[in-house]
Amino acid sequence: MQGKLYLCATPIGNLEDITLRVLRVLKEADLIAAEDTRNSIKLLNHFEIKTPMTSYHEYNKIEKGRYLIEQMKNGKNVALITDAGTPGISDPGEELVRMCHEEGVEVTSLPGASACVTALTMSGLPTRRFCFEAFLPSDRKEKQAVLDELKEEMRTIIIYEAPHRLVRTLQELLEALGDRKVTVCRELTKKHETVLASHLEEALTYYTEHEPKGECVLVIEGKSRRQAEQESRQQWESLSVEEHMAVYTEQGMERKEAMKQVAKDRGVSKRVIYRMLLSALAMVFLGGCAGGIVKKDKYVGVAQVLEPEARGEQVLEQDGASVDISDADKGYIVARYEGDAPRLNVQIIGPDTITYKYNVTAQDGDTVIPLTEGEGEYVLDVYENIIDEQYAQLMSGSFTVKLESEYLPFLYPNQYVNFSADSEAVKKAEELSEGIDADIDVLQKIYDYVTKNITYDFDKAADVPLGYLPDVDETLASGTGICFDYAALMTAMLRSRGIPTRLDIGYTNDGLYHAWISTYLNDKGWVDNVIEFDGKSWELMDPTMAAAVDTESEKKKVVEDSSNYIVKYSR
Repeated sequence: MQGKLYLCATPIGNLEDITLRVLRVLKEADLIAAEDTRNSIKLLNHFEIKTPMTSYHEYNKIEKGRYLIEQMKNGKNVALITDAGTPGISDPGEELVRMCHEEGVEVTSLPGASACVTALTMSGLPTRRFCFEAFLPSDRKEKQAVLDELKEEMRTIIIYEAPHRLVRTLQELLEALGDRKVTVCRELTKKHETVLASHLEEALTYYTEHEPKGECVLVIEGKSRRQAEQESRQQWESLSVEEHMAVYTEQGMERKEAMKQVAKDRGVSKRVIYRMLLSALAMVFLGGCAGGIVKKDKYVGVAQVLEPEARGEQVLEQDGASVDISDADKGYIVARYEGDAPRLNVQIIGPDTITYKYNVTAQDGDTVIPLTEGEGEYVLDVYENIIDEQYAQLMSGSFTVKLESEYLPFLYPNQYVNFSADSEAVKKAEELSEGIDADIDVLQKIYDYVTKNITYDFDKAADVPLGYLPDVDETLASGTGICFDYAALMTAMLRSRGIPTRLDIGYTNDGLYHAWISTYLNDKGWVDNVIEFDGKSWELMDPTMAAAVDTESEKKKVVEDSSNYIVKYSR
C-alpha cells in the first residue's frame, strides 16, 4: 500500500499553537522532511518526538523530492514541515506537492499556523479579497515589475519582509503605491509581538527611527475602486473627445456605443459627450438622425420623493429577520426585525469590498439600506445581538444588482437620509426652489438656507451616541445639529428636488472627522466635495468651475486636492 504526504503546519512563534493532529502525525509518520533540521529538532525535542528526520530545502528539493516520492511509493508516510507555518506557502514544499500529484502520491494538509492569515485578520483591512505576494524579488527589475502590478491591485496585499530590509521596502512601497494604509505585524505570536496600523509614510518614519527586529508581515490596502475610476478619467481626459471616440470607433465599435463608453470613461452623462461633439462639429458621427440624441435620465432633475417599498417578491429571512431584495435594481434593500433580541446588525459588502453596517431593531419597522456601491455582486450577513456587544450570525446570502438608473441610490431616502413627501425638509426645499430651474441655483439656495439657519451644536458633538442617526425634520425645527445632521438635511432636500446627492463620511489626511456632499449636476456629471465640513464650518465651492477645469492644478484653485479626503462610507 502506498504512503502519503502530510503537510504539517508548525508554530510561527508560540509552541502552544501546534495542533493535536499535527503532533499525532509527526509521531506516527515514518519520516519527517524538514526545511532546516537544526531548527526543527528543537520542536521535536520539546514534544518528545523521536521520528527520523531528513532535510528538504530549496537547494536539494529536486533530488530529495525524488527520494521522498520513492519512499512514499514504497509505503512510507512522510510528514513535511517548514521552519515555521504551513508548508507550501513561500517555501520549497510546493515543489514536492507538485511532484506527488504527478506521481499519483496522495497529499493531505493539516491546518494550522500561517503568518499571512494571522496578520491579515489582525490588520483591520478588508479580508474578503486579498493577494499574497510573499517576499518581493531581490532583482531590481523583477521587483519593479511586481510593484507596478501591485499599484493596480484592488485586493488587500500581504507581503513578508526581513527586519533589515523593512525600511527600504516601506520606502519602495510608498514610492510605488502612494501613502496607503498599512499594518506592520512583527514577531507574530511571540512575547514581543507588535502590530502597527498606520499609513506607509508614517510606518516608514517610525521604523527609520526605531530599528525593527524580528520577521515582519506587511498588510497593505488595495487601490480603491473610486481611485481607479479617477485615474482612468484623468488618463482619458488627456485626449480630446474626438480622439477618445476614435479609440473605440477604430476598434469597430458603433458610434452610439462608443459615445456611451466615452461618457463612462470620463464619469459624465452621455448628453455631455453629445454636446461636446456638437460643439466640435462632430454631427457627422450622428448622421443627422434623431435616434443619435441621448435622452436624459428619467429620474434626474425631476422634483419628487421616491418612496421605497418592501414588495416581498424576493426575501431572505430567518427567525424573525428578513431582508427584502425585491427592489435592489432601484438601489436599495429593506430590512425588518420581529424577534426578541435588542437588535440586528445587517452587514453588506459590495463591489468595493467595504463593509457597511446597519443596526435594525423591532421598533424600526422597515429599514431602508442603500446600495451605494452601484452594480455588481453584494454579500449580505445578518447578526443577532445576544447580549451586550456579542452577536450570533443569523443568516447569510448574496445577490447581484443591475440598477434601473445609476442615480437611484442617491435619490431614494434611506436609514441615514430619512425623509418622505410629508417631511418639513421636503416642503422647505420646494419653497426654496420655487421658480428656479438650474440645479446649481437650487444647490446654492438650499446651502444658503441651511448654513444660515442651523447652528452647530458643540455640546451634542462632544457626546454623540454610538449608532446615532440624524432626524432631518428635528434638525430643521431645532435649528441646531452636528455635521451629520447638516449633511443629512441638505442631502434630503437636494434629493427631493431630483438632484442625486451622495453623503460622504470620513476623515482628512490629518485625522480630522469630516463630512462632505457630492452631487450630480446636469451637463457636469458628479462634482465631488461640492459641500464640505471641516469640523468648524461649512464651505460651498464653485461647482461650475470645478466641473469645467481639466487639470489638477486648476482644481486645487477651487477645492483642495481630493486625495486629502479619505472616504469611509457613502450614504
